[in-house]
Amino acid sequence: MFSPRNILLIKDFDFEREGAESKDKFMIVILQTSEDAIIAPLTTSVDYIPEIHKGKRCVHDEPSRLHCYCIPKTFAVGKSGFFFLKDTYIQVLGNLTKRSITHLTKKYQETGAALLLDELTDAEYCNLLYCIYKSQFVPRGIRNAMEPIIQELEQRRTS
Repeated sequence: MFSPRNILLIKDFDFEREGAESKDKFMIVILQTSEDAIIAPLTTSVDYIPEIHKGKRCVHDEPSRLHCYCIPKTFAVGKSGFFFLKDTYIQVLGNLTKRSITHLTKKYQETGAALLLDELTDAEYCNLLYCIYKSQFVPRGIRNAMEPIIQELEQRRTS
């Protein structure tokens, strides 16, 4: 379930940050590195981006330190046609989380709190990874792990 590309809904997701309340959260598994999953909790409808960036999928604005991947409402991103009902954003700065797959499985999958909704299409996954890859806020280890995946997806897309 906690494999790259998967779109999940986690009930009562624990952000593991002081003062942060747990709540139901959509998330996408970005990468798997050994026994850890790199996940991105998604923000829906409450994050607003400046008008100048509306319509862009990958927003990268250095002066404001805004770097996010935008998924417009009703735009199918899943292989089985999954789409979000509201505009959805993946904030790159401070929002990519590394979690133990064993911990995620015990806490959410085995308790029934994790629902697998769909899997990102090749094109959507490639676009998302490339957008994240361009960020100066992504640690080098994560960036290095993305390179071969992006190359493979790009080769598949062009062949």
